[in-house]
Amino acid sequence: MIDYLLKQVNTEKTFSSLADTKANTLLSACNQNHDPSNNNKYLVIGESVVAHGLANLGYNVECINGAQADHPNLINLSSSMLELLNTGVKYDYVIALDEWLCKADTEQQQIDKINLMPQLAKKGFYTSVKDYKNMNSRDRFFEENFELKSDQGNCIIIRKREWNQQDRQAWTQKNYVIQNDDLTVIEPVPCRTMYFKQLAKFSSDAGAKDFQVDKKLMYKPLFSKSFEYIVYISF
Repeated sequence: MIDYLLKQVNTEKTFSSLADTKANTLLSACNQNHDPSNNNKYLVIGESVVAHGLANLGYNVECINGAQADHPNLINLSSSMLELLNTGVKYDYVIALDEWLCKADTEQQQIDKINLMPQLAKKGFYTSVKDYKNMNSRDRFFEENFELKSDQGNCIIIRKREWNQQDRQAWTQKNYVIQNDDLTVIEPVPCRTMYFKQLAKFSSDAGAKDFQVDKKLMYKPLFSKSFEYIVYISF
């Protein structure tokens, strides 16, 4: 959906500015030392605009499964995650935001994602999750609607969680975009909750040395009004 919505905005003015803000928020979280002069290598998984922001700020960054945004300092990888793992290449930091760990059919798939991180990250892994344990009951079903202003006609974005009646941790994420009275239904995504204690245990089992949840700085996904907690896991 991010790729679809990015086509509705002025990339140079809007996208770049938002990317810088979100990258700076991430870099300031969890008391880690980041500076382009350190020559650290970053891998961003998924469509988060943080990849573009890091490139703007002068960091060495590559992106896989992303929105393919053009930037002279950003390398968009065409390989799959399995192909990347088979190369044996490791990054100083791996970043997978926008509830990447929640996008799974089963708990084992979530564990498998976490187990990938020691194979990819030399120093640490950043991710983001919502606090589903303490979430208000009305927020569990719908996120607050978001309106995106566009020259092609404003877009109203509706996000709905359709919870599984047999598995209380599973839901189907359904997203809808209304533009000029036309409705676009985005392909549904199977998801599962990831609680902080659950993530801490899975990370420890994967060999994590440290686990931090930033309680002050929070990450807001692009084209959304909801916030996610930034989690940093070191290996």
